[in-house]
Amino acid sequence: MSTTTLLLENIVPQSKSLAQLKTLVGFLRKNKSNGIAQLITALEQDEDKRKNLSVYVQAVLARYTAKELLTDSGINESTSFASAITNSIKHSLLPKVPQQNSFAYLLHCLFPEKYDAEWVNSISDDEWLKLLELIFSEEHSHKSETLSHDEISEAIEILSYRVASAALNTSFNHRYASEVEHYHALTEQHKFVEMLREEYEKTGLVGPASANMLITQLNECLTALQELKRTTIHRGTSLQATFTIHRMQQQLLRMRLLAQMISGQANSLLHAVVLFKQLLQNEKDKNSLSKLFSENSYLLAYRIAEHESSTGEHYIATSEKEYYDFFKAASKGGIVAALMTFVKIILHHLHFAPFWEAFCYSLNYATGFVTIQISHAILATKQPAMTASAIAAALDKKSTDKPSIPHLALLIGSVSRSQFVSFAGNLLLVFPVSFLIAAVYYLIIGHELVNEQEATKMLHDVHPWENPTWVYASITGIFLFISGIISGYYDNKVIYSSIPHRIKQHVVLRRFLNQRQLIRFAQYVEHNLGSLIGNICLGFFLGTAAFLGFIFGLPFDIRHITISSGNYAIAVFTLMTHPDWRLLAEAFIGVMGIGFFNFIVSFGLAITVAAKSRKVGKKEFIELLNWVKKYIRRYPKDFVLPPKTDRKPQDIDITIV
Repeated sequence: MSTTTLLLENIVPQSKSLAQLKTLVGFLRKNKSNGIAQLITALEQDEDKRKNLSVYVQAVLARYTAKELLTDSGINESTSFASAITNSIKHSLLPKVPQQNSFAYLLHCLFPEKYDAEWVNSISDDEWLKLLELIFSEEHSHKSETLSHDEISEAIEILSYRVASAALNTSFNHRYASEVEHYHALTEQHKFVEMLREEYEKTGLVGPASANMLITQLNECLTALQELKRTTIHRGTSLQATFTIHRMQQQLLRMRLLAQMISGQANSLLHAVVLFKQLLQNEKDKNSLSKLFSENSYLLAYRIAEHESSTGEHYIATSEKEYYDFFKAASKGGIVAALMTFVKIILHHLHFAPFWEAFCYSLNYATGFVTIQISHAILATKQPAMTASAIAAALDKKSTDKPSIPHLALLIGSVSRSQFVSFAGNLLLVFPVSFLIAAVYYLIIGHELVNEQEATKMLHDVHPWENPTWVYASITGIFLFISGIISGYYDNKVIYSSIPHRIKQHVVLRRFLNQRQLIRFAQYVEHNLGSLIGNICLGFFLGTAAFLGFIFGLPFDIRHITISSGNYAIAVFTLMTHPDWRLLAEAFIGVMGIGFFNFIVSFGLAITVAAKSRKVGKKEFIELLNWVKKYIRRYPKDFVLPPKTDRKPQDIDITIV
């Protein structure tokens, strides 16, 4: 006699114990797909055993209430990242104990193992569906189905109230209702829920027509939320609003799934399988800090990345003219960087106390970065964080039905040559200008800007293996990424807080500025405040890093490609009468590595956050990488120089029509 047959022989239909059900689950846990296949075969071959199991399972389920699980499990309760972390830590240390008559308690009893959700999900929906069809056959499941419909319709009603309440929130409604065409659907969906409840209370059943009308309305609500997300890009948003929109989306998706379960359609049990897997996964993850950070960092990322994506488009040269304009702008950036290097060395020679030296370095960097911005110059290392967001925005499935991967490969080519020409413009000017500054200083003052000992130290500071130079370059990449986040945050803040409008109405400013000046000032703040604050913060990050490493006794410092190139040029001028060619060559490798790590770290972090904000999957990235490989093999020069004519996907792959 097989193990499956023995298990089914021990089923007592009238039993109220969970022991037999636990044994069945244990068998499935051990054997997974093979186990469920054996169980299905045994039930199909023996009608009596199938009836016994059906009566037993439904009798067990009837003792538990699912309403709280249906309305709360997997739905974000918190309105902020901080409160979400606090609640998760609290519940991790002292977990909530579910009530013994709840489905949460039943799931905890039947699936106590940490990885139960993984093996449950590894079994296909079709296999679970077949098992449920055998257990919940129409002949034996009417009573249980009626009870199930009661709880499901009540759960839908509770979720409906919550969605409508959030949509009617004064600040939320006032800011977005007039901007979103289908916003009214978020409140009107409750009428359809009431119709469904009334029908159920009168007849004891939910008609397919009522359920399908509700599903249609819920789809309209989800469309409204997508419109709402797009609206927040130009109207701005707060983190609380982002959390609220996300929670409403979770609630609407749960309502739709529940409505599909009671719609009377042939696949209603399949939706029950989907819900079962979701609920089990949610219960296993509810106290998981890693899951919390993964889910909530998506919300943080979404808020941060939206404004960076539009900004990033300005950092991409798409034509030959723009390419050479980029070179000119980057050349100006190289000149400013050379002056920053010179000022930093002068500040170092003033021998301030460590704090004041760090403060002056920070002011120097901040002033330089702001000068680069207001003069419309380009600093190459500022580009990656911005362009990554533009790439991920193009990958966003929510923007279009399907992202155009071939066009994205072409965009990658544009990004690559834009980054190349920006680096070239910066470095081709920062080195000779720094060298020239050192020469002019020598001619005017009568001695080198740095002595031989200082020059040698400057070369050792960028040496690739004598010092953790590239680690410091990676730290700089992180700072570049963070400054991009800060810029995105304040770009959003300006819009969400209506700062331009408030400037125009400011009583004091109106006394000193005429209407035209006030409008220009408001527009300047609207378009530049984020970048200004981001650049100032970047200056202070770079200026204080070494000081923080000094006071804490840690190997913590920065290496920035343009500043390091300027230092290298000044050191070369001092040592050119008797150069150490090996040291110069090794230091040159170090400087090039600094540029690489500045770029790869800031770009990698930015594209990770931007992709996370849009939940872009691995599949899209793998497909994109394959197209980029094709592009490189066919037109490698396009990644460095602009093509004579615009490339099209057909140029990369002739099979595309």
